[in-house]
Amino acid sequence: ASARLGARRTPDLAIQNIHAVFNGDWIPKVESIALSRVTLRVAFDGEKFSFGTLQRLVNGYTSSAPQAAPVSIAQGATRVVVSDAKVLAFTPAGVLSFAGSGVLSGSRVERFLGTIGRANLRSQGFAVLLSGGDFNARSAGNGLDLHLTANGRGLLYSRIRASEVRAALDVKG
Repeated sequence: ASARLGARRTPDLAIQNIHAVFNGDWIPKVESIALSRVTLRVAFDGEKFSFGTLQRLVNGYTSSAPQAAPVSIAQGATRVVVSDAKVLAFTPAGVLSFAGSGVLSGSRVERFLGTIGRANLRSQGFAVLLSGGDFNARSAGNGLDLHLTANGRGLLYSRIRASEVRAALDVKG
């Protein structure tokens, strides 16, 4: 199966292949889902993210997310395997692209890793030619651990200029 949500030419979410595995019970339960060739489009206005036609779904999920201890796989969380995924983030400075694969269990990220694409980002007092990078993320406690590395050329920020830039970001929780 496949799915598209949003505008016909530029959907907010497109999934080319969806494969669900059910258990053998009389009333079947989804044990796992595999998604491949996924494209998600998001917008960032400098303050908050917008998910277009998915915004109500995202708001409902984040407002009702449990604050207690995370659900383990053994407690019945549906496992979702995502491969060949792409996120396009439209920002005031330009478009960022992320590509990767990962595994989710319920609301937890078991692992998600990938690459950051090339981008030419420009805004008032700032410009960088992003030549790529990588990221990896996984749930930790009630938060997320994220490691991001980006490489750039031709950075201009206020009066600072650099021909080569390598930046790393580690976010815990």
